[in-house]
Amino acid sequence: MKKKQVKVLHSLSFVDDPTRMLRAVRFEQRFGFNIEERTLQLMQEARENLKQISGDRIRHEFNLIFQEADPPKVLKRLMELNLLSAVEPNLVWKDDWADALKKAVTGSPAKPWDLTVQAGLGDLNIASAYLVWFANLSAEAALAIAKRLHFSNPMLGALKASLALQTKSQQLESMPPSQFTDTVQNLPEIALYTLDCLHENQIIKQQIQNYLTIWRELEPFTTGETLKAKGIPPGPRYAAILKELKNAKLDGKISSQQQEFEYLDQLLLDL
Repeated sequence: MKKKQVKVLHSLSFVDDPTRMLRAVRFEQRFGFNIEERTLQLMQEARENLKQISGDRIRHEFNLIFQEADPPKVLKRLMELNLLSAVEPNLVWKDDWADALKKAVTGSPAKPWDLTVQAGLGDLNIASAYLVWFANLSAEAALAIAKRLHFSNPMLGALKASLALQTKSQQLESMPPSQFTDTVQNLPEIALYTLDCLHENQIIKQQIQNYLTIWRELEPFTTGETLKAKGIPPGPRYAAILKELKNAKLDGKISSQQQEFEYLDQLLLDL
């Protein structure tokens, strides 16, 4: 401790338990120490042993990293020591992702976010951290790493949604309200939160806020009873008509009940 060094007790330490390499880096960065030279050498000799460690144990170590004061600093050091690629060949870290990860691990999303209902995700900050990190990777690499780390089905679904949103982020920026709502409304909300963490683009952020505060709650004045009163037999046609009315309302084509009823009458003539 006087030398401010992280040092193994014996030469087989990383062979006995390869996860000690991840902990060594975590402690090095937490305390501002340096990993002793011989320990670094042993680490490089044993790094391939990380492939033998179960995904659950590796994930546990990453969970602990996300709870450190500066997780990006730890991940950067793991990258420098080639320990991330020892876990999974395509697992990488870039400094450009640091701000988004910090937001994910420290954020306390309140209303209008409603992330607490996302069953199966565990700690929301840790879940967000994984999604922000992996959404920067290719879909193939991210899903392979998720499999390696034994992601739960809800986490896997959230990752797939996050990857899809990140891929089409430029399109999301220019989507009209109806299209944006249709794109995101059935996705896990944490995927939308991930997108918000990943981007400083104010247009995208405003799209997200509009969806959370206005668009997702917007409904037409017309109901199934209205359509029934107009003599339309109940069936799949109801859903199509109501969706068309909602989209028109979202996109500003109608702004009052009277306008909606006129729009509906025209819609029924065209169908």
